[in-house]
Amino acid sequence: MSADDTVHWHGLQLADAVRLLDTNLPNGLSETEARTRLAKCGPNTLTRRSGKPAWVRFLLQFHRPLIYILIVAGVVAVALAECLKAIIVALEKCLRARVEPRQATAVPWKPVVHRS
Repeated sequence: MSADDTVHWHGLQLADAVRLLDTNLPNGLSETEARTRLAKCGPNTLTRRSGKPAWVRFLLQFHRPLIYILIVAGVVAVALAECLKAIIVALEKCLRARVEPRQATAVPWKPVVHRS
């Protein structure tokens, strides 16, 4: 395999993966082969995806038409001196924006494939 080849490991049959990795399924790699591959390819580690910071994800939760309507309703409530309702609406939106991204966020890790 060349460095430009992209292997979709999740779609391979077990025998194909073993053959491509040049390994022995029952016994694994020998100690010397493991050291050689570690020196050649580096450690088998996961790196953190670079993504949007938490504060940007938080603010993006407010980028919806219904949220705009509720913000306007909050401003109108304050203008009409109904501050308690405005505070309740604002708190509800902040709490919802804080909880929803955690539920919808995908796994923030991706595997790193070192090729020489």
